[in-house]
Amino acid sequence: MLVNMEVWHNNLYFFIRYSPSLIGGLLWKKSTKEGSFLSILVGFVTSLLLYRKIPNTFFIPAISLSTLLFILVSQWTYNKNK
Repeated sequence: MLVNMEVWHNNLYFFIRYSPSLIGGLLWKKSTKEGSFLSILVGFVTSLLLYRKIPNTFFIPAISLSTLLFILVSQWTYNKNK
């Protein structure tokens, strides 16, 4: 049972890490590929760096930074793509 819970948690953290790009890309017209790429990269790196320090809540800063950068970079690069 413990192994199944670890797999479930890993899948949940995977979804949480990439959800700003997935949801934003589907629902927001001004989303860009640069914003999505940076959002995924920052979410992954933040999760790796904070996993040892705060193992139970490392995804909170990861998703916060990921969402913030997705919005900022997408707004900054939207006009350049048009």
